[in-house]
Amino acid sequence: MCKTKKPALWKELVPPNRVGLLDLTPVRVSPDCQSYAYSPLNVLSQVYLTSGLR
Repeated sequence: MCKTKKPALWKELVPPNRVGLLDLTPVRVSPDCQSYAYSPLNVLSQVYLTSGLR
């Protein structure tokens, strides 16, 4: 909402590593809209692949 009071898409936040990404929180934007910060919440676990089960 920089420069105007109307909500508008300013930037799409995409962290460099999206594996296990659940959320981006909190997102903070500077008053002049020149910089931003966020903390990605990633949940990683082990996944096992099986085959031939009946």
